[in-house]
Amino acid sequence: MNRLMLLCSVFVAVCLGMTDAAYARRIPLPIVFGWGEDLTNVGELPPEVARQASAEVGTQVQVAFLSNRLHLFWLPIWTWNGRHVLRSGDRYWDLPADSWDIMIGGPASAKYSTPLWYSYPPGAVLLGVLAAWMVGAHFYPTEEKRLAALNNDKRYHQALQTLFPAEGEGGRGVLEIDERRFQQATAELIAAGVDSQVVEANLRRMAEGRLAQLNAWADQSLAAAAEWEKRGQLDQGAEVYSTLAQWLPLNDERQAQAEKCLAAINDRRAAGSGSAGSAESYEMAEEHRG
Repeated sequence: MNRLMLLCSVFVAVCLGMTDAAYARRIPLPIVFGWGEDLTNVGELPPEVARQASAEVGTQVQVAFLSNRLHLFWLPIWTWNGRHVLRSGDRYWDLPADSWDIMIGGPASAKYSTPLWYSYPPGAVLLGVLAAWMVGAHFYPTEEKRLAALNNDKRYHQALQTLFPAEGEGGRGVLEIDERRFQQATAELIAAGVDSQVVEANLRRMAEGRLAQLNAWADQSLAAAAEWEKRGQLDQGAEVYSTLAQWLPLNDERQAQAEKCLAAINDRRAAGSGSAGSAESYEMAEEHRG
């Protein structure tokens, strides 16, 4: 009985203060930047208290979480002054701590949750992720960007020329790392002022990238030559096969394949079954090689 009387006194006080009830100030979208208040339902009052509240206030009352927020577009980027209140629609009432003690037997925060967005505003999280990405991109560049930076360094460019001379032995290309030349190129870089702790790893990474490009060019060239041969454009196919046969190292199986295909085309020409083909040339394949 005493509890009901206390409840009545609490809600009579609420009723008397209804004319001073606050309203949640919500700024409509779209707004680039602004601030206001947010109300979010977080639970119901105990049944006995809820009935008493409805009778005294004349409308259904719920427990809500009220907070101020600063937002960018529709995303809160900062929140503050969060607390639990009684709510009816867009109206809310702040209650003193002893009123919550009477109604639910303790502080509202002990029974009702705090919305996750209050502790971790989505806008702040998004900005944090974006900032972390920008910092990471600056201090931890991708492999592609690291290689691009090294390729722009004249010292490394000279080292690659040492590793991959314009013409290898017998005028053939270089499709594997020569350790003797690698050590020579490393010594040149250190003498040019490159940090000795990173020079070998950087140079090997660049050399492997260069080898990948050269091998890709050889594969694409063979495929292009085969396509021209299939179409009967023997002149174009023979030009590609001849270039590959002369450029590929003798221990590369593609060199033998190019020679074999070139011999087959020459046999067809000798038999009079060849065709001059179209005006297309090997320039397309040469671009891939570069």
